[in-house]
Amino acid sequence: MKLRLNMKKVHTSSKNRGSALVLIIVAMVILMVTGIGLLAVGYNSRLLAIKDNAALASHAAADAGVFEAVCELNNKLATKEAAFMAADNNSTLPSMTIQTPLGPDSGNQKYAYRVSDTWPNYTISSTGASNGVERKISAKTTVSGPFDPAILVANQLTMNNNDIVGAAQGTEVTVGTLSSSAGAISAGNGSVINGNVFCPPDASPESVISAPVGSGFSKFQAEEQMTMAPVFMPAFGTTPLDVTYSANTTLSNPSYDFNNLTLANNVTLTISGNVTLRIAKDLSMGNNGGISVVGANSKLTIYIGGNIGPGTNSFELTNSTGSAAAVKIYGTKTSLPPQVFNFKNSSTLVAAIYAPFADVTFMNNPNITGSIICNNLTLKNNMVFTYDDSIRDSYKKTDPGVHIVVSNWQEQ
Repeated sequence: MKLRLNMKKVHTSSKNRGSALVLIIVAMVILMVTGIGLLAVGYNSRLLAIKDNAALASHAAADAGVFEAVCELNNKLATKEAAFMAADNNSTLPSMTIQTPLGPDSGNQKYAYRVSDTWPNYTISSTGASNGVERKISAKTTVSGPFDPAILVANQLTMNNNDIVGAAQGTEVTVGTLSSSAGAISAGNGSVINGNVFCPPDASPESVISAPVGSGFSKFQAEEQMTMAPVFMPAFGTTPLDVTYSANTTLSNPSYDFNNLTLANNVTLTISGNVTLRIAKDLSMGNNGGISVVGANSKLTIYIGGNIGPGTNSFELTNSTGSAAAVKIYGTKTSLPPQVFNFKNSSTLVAAIYAPFADVTFMNNPNITGSIICNNLTLKNNMVFTYDDSIRDSYKKTDPGVHIVVSNWQEQ
């Protein structure tokens, strides 16, 4: 009996162990199947991550191509590359076959780009690649220049009483200062700016801009600190001399060089055609003297290193074309003390002024159409200022301060 009992126990123990072994094997199979499934999920996730990373990297490479193309275009503008300034074609526009982006972590990112079309609305076609994934971007450009704001001052904009700044309906008006000083943009009774007004990014709009803005417009901080690039006097074609005109005179040649230019009393200097005046020092005039631009297609560009209307007499300039793009005045002083530009009472000025180191003053009752970029701007009583955005459409490659920017883009 004892033996049988022992045998039974042994038999029972063997059966239990067999069942446990089966369970272990089943569990191992389940774990193995689960592990393979998890491995597949992880592998697929890794593939997706690689593809996502490659897509991001290829997109970044295509962006780098667009960025380089814009830099190349602006470098050609800055250096005034002769072939590019003369024409837009396959030999003058930038292109790149394959280029590796800068930076040690760029991996196998590559890009190629090509610029086509004509100034200023170029088309940039850029392709970026990474780990077999390609992305293509098509970008369009436009031109930005010094007369994009209606008014921009390095320091102070002072509007006296009943001064109005605005533009035709539908035209964006931007006024700003580079100064963080309290009251840098101020106005007297009845004055208003019908446009958006900005101050530097580190300044308080409510402190800097005390002038009121019209309904629907705002005071704001610029996203980044702006600067005013200096304009340099172009090379003189001849030795500049002091010239005084004592009788009415018409200028129609492409360019004239002066050291000082003086108009006697009651003398009008008439501009007919496309004329450039390079004045090393001052433009002065007697009583009732001035400059008149006549002819629908006439254009006047003035580069001046000194003052306009210094002393007790002020400047009068009439522009019969009606377009501010037809008359541009560039102050070429590059440091303080400032140039001084004085415009007489009841002036009707249609022009664009870019003079980073000039203090500009308009006497009472002026009617101004155009854009003014200067150091300090003083607008006396009863002024009407209308921004003329046609200036932006007139930018040429040869104009000071113009540069190419991306206007829109799309991924193909």
